[in-house]
Amino acid sequence: MKVLILAKLDANDQIVQDFSTKYLHQFTDIHVLNAIQIPSEIPLQMNGEIIEQCTEYDLTKYYTQQATNQEALASFLPELTIQNKQCMIGDALKMVSWYVKQNNIDLVLSGGHLTTQKEDIFSSTFASHLMKTLSVPYLSIKGDTTGVTNISKIAIVREFLETSTSNITFLKWMQEAFNSKIILVKLDTPHAESKEVNLNQNMEMFVSQNKLTDVEFLTVKGETKQDAIEHLIRTEQIGILALGHGNQAGSFLRGDLRTDILNHVNLPIYMY
Repeated sequence: MKVLILAKLDANDQIVQDFSTKYLHQFTDIHVLNAIQIPSEIPLQMNGEIIEQCTEYDLTKYYTQQATNQEALASFLPELTIQNKQCMIGDALKMVSWYVKQNNIDLVLSGGHLTTQKEDIFSSTFASHLMKTLSVPYLSIKGDTTGVTNISKIAIVREFLETSTSNITFLKWMQEAFNSKIILVKLDTPHAESKEVNLNQNMEMFVSQNKLTDVEFLTVKGETKQDAIEHLIRTEQIGILALGHGNQAGSFLRGDLRTDILNHVNLPIYMY
């Protein structure tokens, strides 16, 4: 599995480094990318990078920052086997998407931060844009992992209205490496869309199609899906919370459920 770690080279990186050192040490194909964002009016190459010979703008400060960041990357995650450490200047989303395709990356990992409802109204996070842009799973790391040596439970939240294989290879690897339990979670809310499905049968089919073991089925009630997830986190020792593309309905102000959870739950969030 090829993993791309996005290094911001700020305070959030300590959480990323702690998590990566504890849980990714068996991976040997890890890439690290630091993306320096520039103003939108500066012309770019197809891969999102600036045009090096551009004379319309003074790019000196960006090149200076790139040299500083490239030097800082040398000491980033020294305990792991890193295939490439690179700093790029341009449009961050485009550069990350290009790097993923160019290097056949299987998973993108970055740090994240919690937002307030007021912040959600007036702005959106880079993580939420990244989640919607990527063609591969995205793992956003939040929460203090100091003293935590094991991922005991991994919760996969789905509607289970249909059955299909899912891109949860990393979750299966984590389960095997750390003897974790996988919990398949259906959220039950008063306003949930009613469809005639055999939930238990669909969950069993999901287990079979994705070749899962040591799995528990759980239905969690709540007034809203957010309430149900908060109840899940309070009552279970969840180490990673995973949501697929089917979880769309969220709060009015904060958009879809995946964005709500990404920005407001202080746990590692796996989006696939």
